[in-house]
Amino acid sequence: MSLPVAATTEEIEETRAWTRGFYNGIKSDIPSWVAQYYQPDAVLNLGNSPPVKGHQAISDSFEKQRAQRTSTKHGILHVDVFSDRIYVQTQDTYVVKNDPEQKEIKIKTLVLIWKKVDEDKLSSIDIYLDPTPLLERIQLHP
Repeated sequence: MSLPVAATTEEIEETRAWTRGFYNGIKSDIPSWVAQYYQPDAVLNLGNSPPVKGHQAISDSFEKQRAQRTSTKHGILHVDVFSDRIYVQTQDTYVVKNDPEQKEIKIKTLVLIWKKVDEDKLSSIDIYLDPTPLLERIQLHP
């Protein structure tokens, strides 16, 4: 296994801007967002769930998640950029649909985005989090 190659200062800044756009874009129309940021055969790996491949399947996965929540906010805490990947640490805040308290569930997440600095779209994304508090709240308020 080889170590990732460091990116130039310019590549780092461009990739950080891309990352901000990526997280801001998820608030919009999911299929358009997926088409803009994901390669057609991209793979979504969410925790230990089976991989999801391709625009339609990825869009469906995010739409299913969105249907369970009133709101989702992604707070970017840190971004590390290498020539072939991006590591993003976020603190995400969720509010579950049908929750009369509208309790905010905060979850720290580590995301590994497989995207080369000279490309516009990611080829794969690995999302690592412990969704237990969110899933428990969803079960309380189906």
